[in-house]
Amino acid sequence: MFLALVLYFAPKQHDYYLDDDIKSFKTTYFTPFLIWTGIIASLLIFLITFLKSKSIKQSGVSFLYAGVIFAFLLFIFQNLFLGASLFLNRQFKRETLQKSYSVSYLTGIEHTKDNFFPFDIANKHSSFDRKLRNKLYYPGINQNDTVTLQFDKGLFGIPFQSKPFNDK
Repeated sequence: MFLALVLYFAPKQHDYYLDDDIKSFKTTYFTPFLIWTGIIASLLIFLITFLKSKSIKQSGVSFLYAGVIFAFLLFIFQNLFLGASLFLNRQFKRETLQKSYSVSYLTGIEHTKDNFFPFDIANKHSSFDRKLRNKLYYPGINQNDTVTLQFDKGLFGIPFQSKPFNDK
């Protein structure tokens, strides 16, 4: 069961999201959440140990052990927790969102999927996400065309597609 979660469930959740959106969620919310969870859990262990033993030394040792164990567990299993967060995000649709992309190709080269780079108009940057390129590209799309994708925003505000992206 655990192996199925680690090898199948958690990685499959990424198929519904753009890599840039996952990266933004991880750096802005997810990693700080894991850090604060570890700190608060370690402090609770410290307080419980202190209230039972009335010894600062014993409580400090318990705090250090708990901190190391929580850090180890939270960051070893962070991909599993991230997969669960992404899954929960998709279960509660809050609103819809449209993202517009301008079509860019490398200059002087044939217009193929390999040299197709969508430019995110709102965030003003080119995307190198293979999933986005596969979703937006079709033969005959021209330089500077505008393409719009519809996304749903979930519980944590991460945009996702209702059907998985093709990243092959």
